Amino acid sequence: MSGDGPCTLFLKAPDEALYAETLPADRAREVFWRPSGYDSIPGHARAIAASPDDQGLLRTDLRPGAPLILVEEGLQGTRYADRMTGLRADTPEAGIRRDSAALAAHLAAIHAVAPPGDQRALYARFLRDGLVIPSLRLIDGAQRFGPAATSRRAAVEHALIAWRITLDTGPHRLTRIHLDYHPWNLFLAGNQIRVIGARLPGYGDPADDLACLLVNHAIFGAIGPPDVRWAHDLARRSLVSHYIRLTGDDRIAERLAPFFLKRLLVFLSPHHYPDIDAGHGAWIWTLAMSLMTPGTPLPPELFP
Repeated sequence: MSGDGPCTLFLKAPDEALYAETLPADRAREVFWRPSGYDSIPGHARAIAASPDDQGLLRTDLRPGAPLILVEEGLQGTRYADRMTGLRADTPEAGIRRDSAALAAHLAAIHAVAPPGDQRALYARFLRDGLVIPSLRLIDGAQRFGPAATSRRAAVEHALIAWRITLDTGPHRLTRIHLDYHPWNLFLAGNQIRVIGARLPGYGDPADDLACLLVNHAIFGAIGPPDVRWAHDLARRSLVSHYIRLTGDDRIAERLAPFFLKRLLVFLSPHHYPDIDAGHGAWIWTLAMSLMTPGTPLPPELFP
C-alpha cells in the first residue's frame, strides 16, 4: 500500500547458488549492485533487509544476517516478453514495427549518455565484469558445462579471452548501457518504454544491449512455430534499422558476436531454460561455436 492506494512491486531474492557462488557476500553484492548508479533509468531497484512472517508477508528486518531483498517498482504496461512470445501468424505488421521503433528509440536514448571519468578504465571493467565474468558464472552454474563437457568449457573460455583482447580497442564506444535489456525486463505502454533489472558496471559497448534483445527473437523464432518466424525476423530487422538510423552506429554489427555468445550461454543453462530439448540445445551450441572466433560475422538467423 502507498499513500495513493495499492501498488505493485517486484521482490527479488537473488539465488547465487545458481552461479555456483554461495557466500553471503556474493548475494549481498548481487543485491547492492542492482540499484547502484541507475537513477537515470526509470524503474531502478532499492535494496532492503527483509524476511517473511508467519503469514508469508515480507517484513523489513534490519538484524544482522537478515536476507537481502530487491524491491523494484511494478511498472505499468505490457511486458515485451508477452508481446514477443505471443506473436502469431496473423499478428499485424504495424504493431511489430511500432514496438521495434519504440524499443530502438529507448535504447538510443540510454546509449546517448556519455560516461564519466577514465573511459579506458571503465571499458576494461565492462569487458571483465560485463562480458567475461557473467559468462564464466553461467558456465559454472550450468550442468551442460560440467565435467562431461570439458571441451565445451575450454572452447568458450578461450573464446572469451580472445574476444576480450580484440574488443579492447573500443573505449571510444563507451556509453551508458542497461546490461540486461531482455524482453522480461521491458514494459511497453503505447510508445513509452520502461525497464527494470539494470546491472553494473553501467557503462559499456551498446552492442551488449542490442544483442540481448535480438538474440531472444532469433532463438524464439527458431524454436517456435515455423509460421511465426517471419514476425521475429521482421522485429529484428525493424529494430536494427531504426536503431542505426537514430544512432548512426553502422559499425555495431562488427561487435555483436561475443555478446550473442554470452546470451546463448543463458539459453544453454538448464536453470534458465529447462524446457529446451536436446535437438534445439545442439543447434544453439553449434550457433555458439560459430561465434567464438573474433571477427566472425553473425549468421543471418542472428542479424538481419
